[in-house]
Amino acid sequence: MFTYAFVQRAFLAGIFIALSCAALGCFLVLRRFAMIGDGLAHTGFAAVALALVAGASPLALAIPLVMALSLGILKLREKATLSGETAIGLVSSLAMATGVLLAGSGGGFNIDLYS
Repeated sequence: MFTYAFVQRAFLAGIFIALSCAALGCFLVLRRFAMIGDGLAHTGFAAVALALVAGASPLALAIPLVMALSLGILKLREKATLSGETAIGLVSSLAMATGVLLAGSGGGFNIDLYS
């Protein structure tokens, strides 16, 4: 299996990704941001639902909106003196509820947002 060049490159890339994710994961857990991936996924759902309702490109709207909400989580943590996990929970639940409301009220989508 390792005689193929693409398998060697994939294995090497996997090693580098594993090392960088391990270092980043330790940093995020110590800063109490362990659930940031889950929280940003929920904000991504709201961004895609908003883009489909507005008739825009989902990726073009989701990337800046998720980046803005991640900065909003940091500001909320600093200004309200909340822990990182609490700020993530507040923003992600608000975003998920907004996404469900937009998807439910939009209607007529050709794709299944809930899958």
